[in-house]
Amino acid sequence: MLHDIGTSVVPDYILYKKEPLTDREWEEIRAHPLISSELLSPYASLKKEQTIVRYHHERYDGKGYPDRMHGEQIPLPSRILAVAEAFEAMISQRSYRMNWLPQDFIIHELKANAGTQFDPRVVQALLDVLKHSPKLWMAPVRAQ
Repeated sequence: MLHDIGTSVVPDYILYKKEPLTDREWEEIRAHPLISSELLSPYASLKKEQTIVRYHHERYDGKGYPDRMHGEQIPLPSRILAVAEAFEAMISQRSYRMNWLPQDFIIHELKANAGTQFDPRVVQALLDVLKHSPKLWMAPVRAQ
């Protein structure tokens, strides 16, 4: 629940913009993992969470942010959060996308990005869970 707390300092016009973001706007968005981590830093009981949120936008292939970590360098909980966040984004309605994405498309996207954006083992684990728990396909506001 705290992983995107850093977006609270990103202006709403950027967060809800329907047009493509400018380079400067992307810089503000990409700062949110560091800001999230900093906001959690005063709380000793949230040290693990601080690390998880800092690295949840790193990519398995090293092209992520903020530190361009790759593969096993990225903490496993951050790799799990990255896949979970992407899945949640794809099953939820967004300001920039009015139609629901079909399940086949979502599965294809997860598989296509396994090994580049995502840890392939985490993607496979999610797909295995989805086979046995179809209710996970439903976002809180998604109609079936």
